[in-house]
Amino acid sequence: MSITRIKDRIRDGEPLTFDDGVALCRHPNLLEVGALANEVRERLHADRTYFNRNLHINATNVCVASCMFCSFARLKPGDAGAYTMSHDEAWGKLRARIDAGDALTEVHIVNYAGLTGDMNPVHMDHEHATQSMFGERIAHGMLVAGLISAVLGTQLPGPNSIYLGQDLSFTAPVKIGDTVRVTVTVTEKRDAKRIIKLRTTAFNQRREMVIDGTAVIKKVGL
Repeated sequence: MSITRIKDRIRDGEPLTFDDGVALCRHPNLLEVGALANEVRERLHADRTYFNRNLHINATNVCVASCMFCSFARLKPGDAGAYTMSHDEAWGKLRARIDAGDALTEVHIVNYAGLTGDMNPVHMDHEHATQSMFGERIAHGMLVAGLISAVLGTQLPGPNSIYLGQDLSFTAPVKIGDTVRVTVTVTEKRDAKRIIKLRTTAFNQRREMVIDGTAVIKKVGL
């Protein structure tokens, strides 16, 4: 299959076959394939481009494997450049990333949709979403609610906490590019059963409340 024929199929809106995919993988001109992919991207998303910055915490670079090509690992503690983080140091890096307030991106929405199967077009389809009451795509409500779970599980009350219940009111939509900050406040404690009730709220960068709710948490460890 020639690249010219594949271009014609793409521009005519025809689905590509397995053989077309193999031909694209084997095509020697990567820039030409990239230009074709960008043509499709612009047809679907106009001039919108999304980037995502992930966090990967390597708690240690001490490794028993002696891969010849690896310049990251050290074979034993005490070697030059070797390090091992404590739990508090690793948690500190995660908390610093949370405090940085990264914006919600296209990748977050697509990954959440793929994980849950929630392909509601108000989240996934630009053309559909522009005709909705929101005028553009919005994030899944439960995706944003997951940020509350992250705070409860890592900061307050923190590790060794079990969710017993959560009620949520979605008070405003969260859109691509919004930054969400979660606040949790202890409102009630039952020390005998180690149960905590908290008000859970989330706000966007304009200080508009996007979620209001209440969580009930049980502490099961230290």
